[in-house]
Amino acid sequence: MRQRKFLLCFFLLAAIAAFLCPAPSSAADAGYSYARIVRLSFVSGEVQVVRSAEAKWEPALMNMPIQQGFSIGTNEGRAEVEFENGGALWLGEDSVLQFTELALSNGGRVTKVTLSQGTATFDANVASADLFLITAPEFQITSPAKSEFRVNVSKENSSVSVLKGQISINSLAGTKLLHKGEMFTLNASAPTDAKIASNPASDDYDRWVKGRASLLSDGQNQSLQYTNAPFSYGMSDLSSYGGWSFYPGFGYGWRPFGVLNGWAPFSAGQWSFYPGLGWTWLSYEPWGWMPYHFGQWNYSPVFGWLWLPGGYGYFSPAPVQWVSLGNRLGWSPVNPVQLGAAHPGTAAPVIVATRDLGKGGPNKVMTPEQAGEKLQLLSAPPLSNGKIATAAEMAALQSAGNAAAKPASHRHLLETGDAHLVVPTAGSLAALRSDSALNAAQNGFVNGATLEGAIPAQPIALNGVPPAPKMPRGLPPARTRTTATGGQSGGAGTGTRVSGPTATRTTTTSPSGMSAPHVGRSR
Repeated sequence: MRQRKFLLCFFLLAAIAAFLCPAPSSAADAGYSYARIVRLSFVSGEVQVVRSAEAKWEPALMNMPIQQGFSIGTNEGRAEVEFENGGALWLGEDSVLQFTELALSNGGRVTKVTLSQGTATFDANVASADLFLITAPEFQITSPAKSEFRVNVSKENSSVSVLKGQISINSLAGTKLLHKGEMFTLNASAPTDAKIASNPASDDYDRWVKGRASLLSDGQNQSLQYTNAPFSYGMSDLSSYGGWSFYPGFGYGWRPFGVLNGWAPFSAGQWSFYPGLGWTWLSYEPWGWMPYHFGQWNYSPVFGWLWLPGGYGYFSPAPVQWVSLGNRLGWSPVNPVQLGAAHPGTAAPVIVATRDLGKGGPNKVMTPEQAGEKLQLLSAPPLSNGKIATAAEMAALQSAGNAAAKPASHRHLLETGDAHLVVPTAGSLAALRSDSALNAAQNGFVNGATLEGAIPAQPIALNGVPPAPKMPRGLPPARTRTTATGGQSGGAGTGTRVSGPTATRTTTTSPSGMSAPHVGRSR
């Protein structure tokens, strides 16, 4: 029954979106770039994701990059997504939300989200040139400036409560301008008769959102004292789960709290293949966004592993050096500038996969001495099937593309593991154009791009128009279930994470000393 409700809402929303929200006429020209990525920053309970490229639900993992066309479904769970510019959204239980459009335009960021059922709260931290649009079955919401609002969608009625700022609502009842403290309600049986009243009292979900929003804001302000980044997503975790210090010979750097001897970055997590991005690291560590996609890790025999901020021009899915040890794959956390060069002549360890890429499982940390003569550098990342390409396979893929490749499964074609999608972090295409020469010089190593080819000066319409997202066929069996006692209300508490056919239970310690779930922060 629940699967039928999901499907019914998705198909209904598709028809409404096609009527109310046509594709922009400039989508195919140089005025748009669809290379935006936002972050799934918190997962609690049963939360699932379906990607735009395949209509199959999969367990949602904290720190998953979210692209245009992705959908999030929460059965008995909650989720949080951070946008690049400090905005965020929170999703309550039994909700389905799709990222209909994530783009850069000549004026700013374009964010279009569809909520087909359930509850969501949006922190629309929009600039004057941005577009922030929420579509629900009975209405559309636009935020002309900074605002925060809650949306409830059910089969019988829907409502919008404004918590900060003001928003505009367009429905069959006309266009209404709502201010802070006002609630808009529309009954499905009377779509032309909207009611406006005062906001109801806060409930448990509201208090959870408030706690999460405060945590993000406070942490971002602390971390931005040490680094000048053009965005803020992932910044709050650096304050909550680590500390900044000045390290002689390196400058200001960051280290996570509580790491033990033998720990290495890129060891607690798994790889996921994203078409266009290639193999992308999904960290199980709650702080594992910023240090794994921007900046660089350096190993010091004195200080250990240090993360140095920088390289903010582009999102990097996997700043590692891939290696092989016989028939096993591994990788080494290195300064991205050294990608493709010889293995660094330090005691930097190598992380070796114990299972096939994309299947999770523990990873083994080894020193170069332990790896021995079997350690070989790879000139390219593994293929999309997780295997090391032969010279013939690489030649065929690079010369003829996927048309010459054999299917790796019934759903995928074999692809190279190299990233050919460049994801800029500029606030608009205008900023991207003005900074393109500087960004290319500073960030040419990202995504395997050369200094000359990191970003073309003209045109700026990067990566073309993505295919229309496919609606999911239904919810999969629950494969990942997480609980966060206290995390649902924003308070501290204990939590567990159970995944896969063999359950593993993990517990971490929050900065306050309280136990917290491995899948998100609770304070």
